[in-house]
Amino acid sequence: MVNEFFDEIVIPHLVDKYATIAIDEASALSDDLQIMFLSILNITNNNITQFNYQGNDYIFDMKKLTFLFSTTNKEAISAPFLDRVNAVEFTFYKNTELAQMLSNSLN
Repeated sequence: MVNEFFDEIVIPHLVDKYATIAIDEASALSDDLQIMFLSILNITNNNITQFNYQGNDYIFDMKKLTFLFSTTNKEAISAPFLDRVNAVEFTFYKNTELAQMLSNSLN
C-alpha cells in the first residue's frame, strides 16, 4: 500500500506542490500506511518532515500540504495516529433541522 501511495499520489501530486489530500475511512488504513503517516505527520518546528521511501528522501512541507482524514469509526484509529491530528467531530442533523434547512432553501 505504501508503494501505491507514493507512486500514484506523492510523487506525481505532492512533491514541491500545494495540495490537500483527503483520505476517507482512515480507520481502514493498513498498518503500513498508518506507520508511514505517523512518520510523515511527526512535524518539526519548521513544519517540514522527511520520509525515506525506497532510498529516496521525500520532503513534506506542511505549509504546502494539508491532510484530511475522515472516519465513522474513530475508536478504530490508533491513539498515536490521533495524537498527530486535530479532530473535528460533526453531529448528525435532527429531522426538524433538516426540514428547516429544506424550507429555507425553497424560499
